[in-house]
Amino acid sequence: MIVIATDLGGNGSSQIVGITVTDVPEASITSTKTMSMVSSGIFPFDCLLDSPETEIGGAIPGACVEYRITINNAATGSHQAEDIVVTDNLPEGVRAMSAGNISGFDGVTLTGDTVTGYIAVMPPGASAEFFIRALIE
Repeated sequence: MIVIATDLGGNGSSQIVGITVTDVPEASITSTKTMSMVSSGIFPFDCLLDSPETEIGGAIPGACVEYRITINNAATGSHQAEDIVVTDNLPEGVRAMSAGNISGFDGVTLTGDTVTGYIAVMPPGASAEFFIRALIE
């Protein structure tokens, strides 16, 4: 089993995405985490509901950000991966507002500032993605 986690939106070990997969030696799972600004927090903004602003400053207190976590099972693998659990703990000073499935996850839950996604079966070449909207405190 090969599992590779790449964090493109984090800041150190508190941003590592944890992945556990049932032992299937031929599966090759990779993950990517990206972060984008949704709102600078300067103007009134609902981090849960509003669409992203077009002109956004830096991540200051009150800013809204969106993380996206993508999981892939390599197309070259000859076996499906099973019982994939993806856990992301947001860093200190970032409060989760919402989380949900974009595609491919059987379930996504938000408990405090920890988001967990579950995939029962992921065939070779498949991908899955979920989002987390969060507020910078």
